[in-house]
Amino acid sequence: MKLISWNVNGLRACLTHGFAESFAALDADIFSVQETKMQPGQADFAPEGYTEYTYSAEKKGYSGTACWCKTAPLAVTTGIGLEQHDHEGRVLTLEYPGFYLVNCYTPNSQDGLKRLDYRMEWEDAFRAYLLALDAKKPVILCGDLNVAHTEMDIKNAKTNRMSAGFTDQERAKMTELLAAGFVCGTLLFAASAAQQIGITINPSTAKAGFLTAMYVVLVPVFGLFLGRKGSAQLWVSMAIAVVGLYLLCMKDGFGSIQSSDWLLLLCAVLFSFQIMAVDHFSPQMDGVRLSLVEFFVVSVESTVAALLFEQPAMAEFVTYAGPILYCGVMSSGVAYTLQILGQRDLNPAVASLIMCLESVFSALGGWLLLHQNLSFRESTGCVLLFAAVVLAQLPLGCLKRSKA
Repeated sequence: MKLISWNVNGLRACLTHGFAESFAALDADIFSVQETKMQPGQADFAPEGYTEYTYSAEKKGYSGTACWCKTAPLAVTTGIGLEQHDHEGRVLTLEYPGFYLVNCYTPNSQDGLKRLDYRMEWEDAFRAYLLALDAKKPVILCGDLNVAHTEMDIKNAKTNRMSAGFTDQERAKMTELLAAGFVCGTLLFAASAAQQIGITINPSTAKAGFLTAMYVVLVPVFGLFLGRKGSAQLWVSMAIAVVGLYLLCMKDGFGSIQSSDWLLLLCAVLFSFQIMAVDHFSPQMDGVRLSLVEFFVVSVESTVAALLFEQPAMAEFVTYAGPILYCGVMSSGVAYTLQILGQRDLNPAVASLIMCLESVFSALGGWLLLHQNLSFRESTGCVLLFAAVVLAQLPLGCLKRSKA
């Protein structure tokens, strides 16, 4: 499928300068344009074999988006569903069986940055709109986003500095977001890959769960090298958690060290780095944006790795669509977004303690949903893990100071 996006800066004027000929030569399946600056029916343009969809601004001669499609979409939506943002013809969404195509013309901050505050509000609302769509099926975003990230993205960079879309603050924020998302995403991809390869070599989920959860110890240990000194209360909590994990996961003892175990230990190290990276970046930027970039990086790197080292078949995706969607949306997308948001004001060592409760919830889920029995040993492990998390959160230091 061939998709084209073009800011025409006035469709009627563009038609007098060879737009129709370029349109025909490009022969796109979906042709999206922005800044049509017209009302429906004001342009004499009806290419054969295409269906036209337009969304015009209420203000004449301003903004507007349009799409021409060879294959009619399942549904067409104008705007983002918020009255304060749906008067300028900025977002046109086409739904197809396998994806949404969103044609967007982002508001300009204007001279003197008069609309910068409005634009920030609009971007938050638009991001929420995209996330809601992405929860249903993949989203293809095209259009004019009215931002220049680097000097190569704009003409006359020196004279345009501090103009709308090219302020130092906006550019720095974009750089931070991309860097943070790349670091967190790459660590998450590498940790997940090490875990899955390790389980493939030796499918002992109990041992895998125990070794992976060793980040509960590694995070505070690595934190020592960054000047983070954990309290005695925290270290005691860590020790209790390790004992609890062992009782919960290692029913038949540890056995000999195998190659798969080293991969799972590597997974624990990488997850530790990911938790610490999130701790570093999450207070500095919008958590949802960071999560979006993180998962974009994971998606790209996972796809490349799958194509290089595996032979994925479409039939397998169809057969296991349910588990794949659940793992992608809930276990990864929702879970790690909540991690980023939750770690804003939380010690990373405490965060690792809370996250190791996944072993407890896994055991309890098996008991409740799959009717798997919990032995006394496993129940004791669950209790110890809960106790470790509670102990780490108790304000014992404050109580001691108040008594003194």
